Amino acid sequence: NKQIAAGNIAYQKGDFKTAAKNYQQALKVNPKSNIAKYNLANSLEKQKDAEQAGKLYEDLGKNGNKGIQSDAYYNNGVSQVHNKDLKNAISSFENSLRRNPNDQMARENLQKAINDLKQQQKQQQKQNQQQPKQDKKQDQQQPKESPKEQQNKKDMDNLLKQLNEQEKDLQKKLQQQQQQKKQPEKDW
Repeated sequence: NKQIAAGNIAYQKGDFKTAAKNYQQALKVNPKSNIAKYNLANSLEKQKDAEQAGKLYEDLGKNGNKGIQSDAYYNNGVSQVHNKDLKNAISSFENSLRRNPNDQMARENLQKAINDLKQQQKQQQKQNQQQPKQDKKQDQQQPKESPKEQQNKKDMDNLLKQLNEQEKDLQKKLQQQQQQKKQPEKDW
C-alpha cells in the first residue's frame, strides 16, 4: 500500500505527524489493515499521544494476528510504564508473553515493572508511616494495608513465581532438545 510505504518513510525521517496521516489514509482504504493500525499506534506513541496509541494497541492485541498481538501488547506495556501505569503495564507484558512466550524483552520488562510496582508500594507505605505525630495521636492504631493491597502483593508474588517456573520449564525443554540432538545413533 502506497500510504503505508509513505508513512514508513516519514516515520524513519522522524516526521511522526506525517507518518500518522499516511497510516490514517491507509486505514480509510483498508480499515482492517493491522499493519496500518500498528504503525499508526507507533507514530501516535512517538507524538506522546499514549491514550490513542493505547486504544489501537489494545484493539490489535485482541483482533490482530498472533505476531502483531504480541508486539502490540508489548508496545502498550512500554507506553504504560512511561506513563507510570505499572499495573496495566504488567497486564500488557503478560498478554504479550502469552502470545509469544519466548520474547525475552517482554519477560525482562515484565520483571522490571513488577519490581517497580513493589518499590512504589514500599514508598507509599513509608510515606503513610511517616505522617506527623499529631495524626498518630488522633488515631492510635497504625494504618494497616487494605486487604486489596495485600492481595495485589500476593498476586504479584504468585505471578512472578509462575513466570520463573515457566522459564525453568522452557530452559529444561530446550536443554533436553539439545541433548537429544547431540546423542549419536548407535551403529549395530
